[in-house]
Amino acid sequence: MFNDSMPTDGSSANERSPIPRLMKPGEVAAALSCSVRTIYAVIATGDLRTVRVGQGGGAIRVHPADLAAYVNRLRGADDQSPDGRRPAGSPPGRPRARRPESS
Repeated sequence: MFNDSMPTDGSSANERSPIPRLMKPGEVAAALSCSVRTIYAVIATGDLRTVRVGQGGGAIRVHPADLAAYVNRLRGADDQSPDGRRPAGSPPGRPRARRPESS
């Protein structure tokens, strides 16, 4: 996965091309201004790719490029208006809910 960025000339990875710092779910939540619970739900759907680090299932981490790809997909789903803005009051990546008509 990171083979392209790993040096082959004997220098350390930090000298040539450092591996990006992986983010914890709480850091992802802070970056997106949402709850950690929301991030775990997005991870569970498979919409946000993760990396497992360690034994016993491992700690969940998110690569910054995967987070950027997720946000770009959300932006693409919301770009339905001519000016690229999502409708006011609609959460990212979801269509606005319609209220039932009262009789």
